[in-house]
Amino acid sequence: DILKITQDSTRIYVNDTVNAKGKVGGFAVSGRSPSKSASTDILFVTADSTRIFVNDDPTVKGKVGGFAVSGRSPSKGVTNDYLQVTRDSTRVYVTESTAKGKVGGFAVSGRSPSKGTSQHMFVTTTDSTRIFTQDTVGGFGVRDITGGTSTSYLQLSPLNYFIGHESGELVEQDALNPGMGKYNTFFGYKAGQNTVNGFKNIFLGYKAGNGNVGGGWNIFIGNEAGYSSTGGLSNIFIGDQAGYNFANGVQNVFIGNEAGYSSSVSVYNNLFVGNGAGRNNVSGNYNTYIGISSGRNTTGSDNAFVGNLTGFSNTGSQNTYIGAESGIYTSVGNKNVYVGYRAGYRSYGTRNVFVGTNANNTNFSSVNYNNCIAIGDSVIVTGHNQIRIGNSEAASFYAQGIYNSTTGSAANMYIASNGRIYVNTSSKRYKKDITPLEINTSNIYKLNPVSYTSLSDNKRYFGLIAEEVADVIPELAEFAIEKNVVPGSSSEELIPNAVHYPILSVLLLKEVQKHEATINHQQELIDVLKNQNLELKDRLTRLEELVNKLNK
Repeated sequence: DILKITQDSTRIYVNDTVNAKGKVGGFAVSGRSPSKSASTDILFVTADSTRIFVNDDPTVKGKVGGFAVSGRSPSKGVTNDYLQVTRDSTRVYVTESTAKGKVGGFAVSGRSPSKGTSQHMFVTTTDSTRIFTQDTVGGFGVRDITGGTSTSYLQLSPLNYFIGHESGELVEQDALNPGMGKYNTFFGYKAGQNTVNGFKNIFLGYKAGNGNVGGGWNIFIGNEAGYSSTGGLSNIFIGDQAGYNFANGVQNVFIGNEAGYSSSVSVYNNLFVGNGAGRNNVSGNYNTYIGISSGRNTTGSDNAFVGNLTGFSNTGSQNTYIGAESGIYTSVGNKNVYVGYRAGYRSYGTRNVFVGTNANNTNFSSVNYNNCIAIGDSVIVTGHNQIRIGNSEAASFYAQGIYNSTTGSAANMYIASNGRIYVNTSSKRYKKDITPLEINTSNIYKLNPVSYTSLSDNKRYFGLIAEEVADVIPELAEFAIEKNVVPGSSSEELIPNAVHYPILSVLLLKEVQKHEATINHQQELIDVLKNQNLELKDRLTRLEELVNKLNK
């Protein structure tokens, strides 16, 4: 049979012998116009292909230039298109009928010349669309091929998933390094665009990881997150432009918009959390910055900043700042601990401990003192190696349980009115220019001992008045800046504030020594007078005896 028509089918049989001579083994349907001309193939079937030719001349009027496959039922009714091919589109129509049987689907399958079952490549049904690829080599992609170029929009394979315009378009596997160029997931416009042999990366967002070439185990989420990263390992950047200029560091975590933005060299083991945290950290390592713009301009290492704007301008290392704006303008300095709102606000020193709201906050005056401790609200140090606890408003200070007894009667330590703690050291090892006391100690007789009631506890005491002492023996008085001891005062004038009672004992000792010299001198005079008196008494006795003899 060559042509066979039955009730349910129409069949055309052709000779598919591959070694037959001539153009055999095929079937063609041709069309021609009434004018004399060569026939035009419309349908051409051979052993290895089936071709349908359509007229795609856009100048021809009417519905020409298309091809359709339709189906109809034996009953009268309109035909249903299943396949429609035109110059500008190819459409496949499937029924959504819920009737039993294999209906409502479309499949594209492939087979080899040898006998075997066909393999589905593309299947569309009413509930799913499936694309089948061959493992390790197969894949599925969507590209724009207009203009003579090919631009990738989607590439899915068992090795990599790339979704987005030009995302992962340069990735390739390295035969010498089997793990390279594999297991990447890029999602976003030009995400991972320059990645060549990177591995196990996840880039999500507009141009996320755009500059990455060979890095691995990185997670960049956010628009332009890790944009300039070229070869970093085990980094996590989350946020708009987080780690934007990052180069090739290791094990960093930047979370927040522009967090770690300028980390351009090989930094490692940093944790920045907060918008702008560690933004300009270009070289520091082992830093932990938590808070908006904390450590924003830092270049140091081994720092821990917690709080908004903490360590904003810091360039030192091994600093710990806790509290909003603590150490905000500390641009230099190492090994400092600041705890509290604006603690160490403008302090530039090293090895300082400032604890408390505004502790050593000098506002607009920059200070550079070292080895200091300031504890309390707005407590300020005024020199190196100072320890200040509490401010001028502290009514009492208790140190219960931290004392011990001594074998001497004199105080070994005392606290002056300016808050300084003194130790009574007497060794000549701590002294120079030793001379006899030159002060006029006789002025102590002008001092006026009084008794008084204290305003703090309403108890009676006795002592001296600092103002009176300053008028008589200024060296015995302790002076303080008026604004530091008088509430509400802004005067910088020095005023008498206390009496150096330990020094008073030295003056008294000197005066006693003077009296002792006087007493000794007077004793010598008394002894002379006593001897003279004895001599006079002896002479008087002899005279009396002589007179008595004469009278007899």
